[in-house]
Amino acid sequence: ASLLVWTSPYAPFFGEDELRLLNTLAALIGITLDRVRLFEQERESRLALERANEVMSDFVTLAAHELRTPVTAIHGFVQTLNHLGHRLSSDQQVEVRIALEQQTTRLAMLVEQLLDLSRLDAEVVEVHPRTINLRSQLQETVASAAGGWDDTVELNLDGVGEVEVDPAVLDRIVTNLVTNAFRYGKPPVRVLAERHDGRLLVVVEDDGPGVAPELERTLFERFTRAGVAKDRVSGTGLGLAIARAYARAHQGDLRYEPRAKGSRFVFELPAATSNLTP
Repeated sequence: ASLLVWTSPYAPFFGEDELRLLNTLAALIGITLDRVRLFEQERESRLALERANEVMSDFVTLAAHELRTPVTAIHGFVQTLNHLGHRLSSDQQVEVRIALEQQTTRLAMLVEQLLDLSRLDAEVVEVHPRTINLRSQLQETVASAAGGWDDTVELNLDGVGEVEVDPAVLDRIVTNLVTNAFRYGKPPVRVLAERHDGRLLVVVEDDGPGVAPELERTLFERFTRAGVAKDRVSGTGLGLAIARAYARAHQGDLRYEPRAKGSRFVFELPAATSNLTP
């Protein structure tokens, strides 16, 4: 900040008294500005702390709920097998074991997401790029996420061969995007990889309802879920937040691009981490 003063016909010069007064005034203004800055910093810190407390409260509530659901189901299935197994037919026992496997898979996935969050928050995620065949890797990842191949999945990987990327990071991000496309969107799900200005782009699209405009700004925040789907589809709202964090840990990014119909997510790696050869 600057304090400008000038003379006038009534005060053609500044004497020692005037200079002392100006110095005192400048010091008081400086103290006032410092207090304003400190107040703003304190306010921002308070809001950040309140937001952190809110997020932590939401996290504990959601984690407790999501953990309780599969744990309760698993406990019930185990009790059924232990105490009533002899009364169940072979088909019923198979159904219970399948349901038990599904719930343990859900529980393991949630625990893995919580571990991912702790590693990302602590900034201890290690990325190890290596040369892989992108076409083969994406085919394997998409087939696993989609549960096999059929006409609900379309791949366009022409012109992309070997790339330098961490396959674990690629698998985590693409698996999340394909799973979400089937969960919240509508087939066919399209996965394509291309080169653009020296960058590697992996795109996942679907023909579903897309993301509501009011959710686009917070789409990659924790616990955000897609509109009405949150009432009919299970999930924690952590997947996209984790996927973007992994993309950025790889010096890349993950973004959503609105379409006239459906959703479009783009995983991008800069030229420095993608050495593409067709």
